[in-house]
This record gives sequence, C-alpha cells and structure tokens, in this order.
Amino acid sequence: MPSGFSSPRPRALLTLPAAIMWLAACTVALGQAAPEPYVASGRVVDARGNPLAGVQVFADNTAFYNFNVFAVTDEDGRYRIELGDVTPSSWRVAGYVERRYNDVRLQLPLRPSANQAFAGATGAVRDFTWLMQGETPEGDHYGVTVYLYDASCCDNYVDDTARIEVTFVPLAPLLDGSEGEVVVRYPDGTHLVDVPVTKYRVSARYVPEGSAPVAMLIKERRADDFTPTTDADFHDVWGYLGMELEVMLP
Repeated sequence: MPSGFSSPRPRALLTLPAAIMWLAACTVALGQAAPEPYVASGRVVDARGNPLAGVQVFADNTAFYNFNVFAVTDEDGRYRIELGDVTPSSWRVAGYVERRYNDVRLQLPLRPSANQAFAGATGAVRDFTWLMQGETPEGDHYGVTVYLYDASCCDNYVDDTARIEVTFVPLAPLLDGSEGEVVVRYPDGTHLVDVPVTKYRVSARYVPEGSAPVAMLIKERRADDFTPTTDADFHDVWGYLGMELEVMLP
C-alpha cells in the first residue's frame, strides 16, 4: 500500500432487525411517522393539505389475486390497515375518492407518497393526495379527457390538428372546491388530456408553423351553432365523464 494511505476500517453490517430500527429512527428524525410491522398507515389530503374523511384506502397483497384489506379515513384523513402475518407478504396501498358530477359516478385515484411494494413484516407509511391534474404513477392522468373534433371542410381545413390550441377558462371552482386556473391544451389525435373537472368557457385557435394564429369557431358537439367561445361542461360520454367539442375555421 502506498505511504500516506491507511487501510480502511471494516464496517459492521447491520442485522435485519437493527436495520429496520435504524430506518425507523431516521424516519422519525425527518418528522414522519415510523412504519409499524404488519401495518399500513397514513393520511389522505387534498391539494391544499385539507384532510379528507371517509375515503376508502386498501392494501393489495401482490402475491395473491384479489387479496385486499380495506380501511376508511377518519375526520383527520388518517387510516390504519392491519395486514396480518400473511405469507408470502408483499403489499401495495392505493385509494380512491368517490364523487358524482352531473349524474356521473366517479372513482378518482389518489397520488401516493410512494408507490413501491413493501413487505408486511416491515409495514409502511403511505400518504395520499387528491389531485385535479397531473400524471399518475401508471402513466395515466388525474384530470379528465376532452374529445376534440375538427369540423373544417373543403378548401378551409386544418393541415395539422396537433396545432389547434384550446384554452379553458374556469367558470366555477374545481371538483375538489379549489380555485381553477386557465388551462391550455393541444390535441393528441382527438384527445385533450388531463383537464381538471369544472365548467369552462372554451376557445380555440389554429397556430400554423410560421404563420399568424387564426381564431377558430367552437361548440359543444351536442350544440347547434358554432361561436367564437362556448360554455362547456363535463357530462356522460359513453358511460364515462368527458366533454366533446367541435372546432372549425371561420
């Protein structure tokens, strides 16, 4: 060994129980609840941090088909699920907020603080947040899809529908009671994805590359007349909550 260097001291390896205790101590030091063996626990809040009571949360045993344990959040948004000493024991926790909007029953997924499976023997703390938009861990979206159809025809048509810009101005609070913001979307095919649920004043324009934008006419698909803007709301579309819009060049 070159002079001036000392050999590294061997590091002691933690046994599994000691490692669990060390991780729990670190969790407490960070101000979070420590996991309990064979218990899944946590808190459910909205995007503003308000607790959500009466939300159903469940632990799914990934080793068995349809093996779930359920709990409901209390007034402070907290839940606790006793998993039991099940072998094999690998669990993932999820939850949904149930609401109705314009006579459509909704089961809206919650965003987990962590989405990894965990062993029952270690337990886990999984907090959840109800979001109005954004991407889910599975690659879906918390918002709702709007379907956009181009009604332009003949010599007056849109070359590239992906360059249709649609602007949604909220006319009411969002489904969770929070204040909405202006949303701008461009279609992927006929889909405008991840739009928070509320009523909107909607407008559209065609933004061709290298040319000035052109304001389009728009209407809800079930309406009769095209106008520069339209007041549109989500409703039942093929058994799901959605919105259908048609646009055309003037």
